[in-house]
Amino acid sequence: MSFFRSIALLLTALVFITSCQTKDSSELRNSQNSSSLRLKGSESELPLLGMITSLWAGHKPALPTSLEGGGTATGIDALLKGEADIANASRLLTDMEEREAETAGIELTNIVIARDALAIISGPGVNTDSLSIPQLADLLSGKIRNWKELGGPDLPVVVIGRNRTSGTYQYLLDLLHFDNFAPGHQELKDNAAILEAVRKTKGAVGYVNIGSLIDREGKPYKYVWVMSLYIDGDRAHSPYNREAVSSGDYPLTRPLYQYVRVPCSKEVSEFLRFELDEKQQAKITSFGYFPLTPIDLDVNRRNMELL
Repeated sequence: MSFFRSIALLLTALVFITSCQTKDSSELRNSQNSSSLRLKGSESELPLLGMITSLWAGHKPALPTSLEGGGTATGIDALLKGEADIANASRLLTDMEEREAETAGIELTNIVIARDALAIISGPGVNTDSLSIPQLADLLSGKIRNWKELGGPDLPVVVIGRNRTSGTYQYLLDLLHFDNFAPGHQELKDNAAILEAVRKTKGAVGYVNIGSLIDREGKPYKYVWVMSLYIDGDRAHSPYNREAVSSGDYPLTRPLYQYVRVPCSKEVSEFLRFELDEKQQAKITSFGYFPLTPIDLDVNRRNMELL
């Protein structure tokens, strides 16, 4: 069985990390290269973890990191196979992944490193500034095929998104309650490819996390339109609105996870302590991410009792 952990406060993080330092690191690393830490998975977490690993390099040059994307499923698969130390994940484990871990006799747990907002973006000529959640579901699933059905121009809808290894791909299917994206939708390898394709494609609609739209100077990407979203009966909110994201008024918000084996190695626990330290956590908003919520803290406190 897998235990789900949400870590927010440094003190709480230290409790978790101390609990997973019970075996020699060489045994726990599963024949991995003990001179480095390997992080793999979610493309949505790459900008944030690029910042954290860069800071880590100055803090602990003797223990370098490697950071790869490829999607949440890729990261979790690598962790289960002993090919990664940390799996970056923009969703919880699937039932199949839980069964695979249980069959292999592997216990996994997670921490939450930040909150995230998913942005719906449109390309040239769309001229539609906001969508309801049902409209978004109909667009992405292919029920709406022309923007004129939403009061926009006579322009075919072109759906552009991630491939099936992406946690964001699965997150939208689950949240919006449809089985598949529109027939013929484009499946791209990462958020940068989505941004470029949406920018160049008339009638395009796509999705990326807000962190992918913010550069290292904190400036937003200006070549696509970022849709405001609303739940019926409420007003529309932008994912750039930090208050709306933090309060949950913007509907596409989620935690970002990292999965590790339990017990974890000394090297992994040291890295987790570092990234959950208040100094690093204070920097996440500069990269388009959001602090953990009181709900994260409550879930964390309950889950910590299980250790």
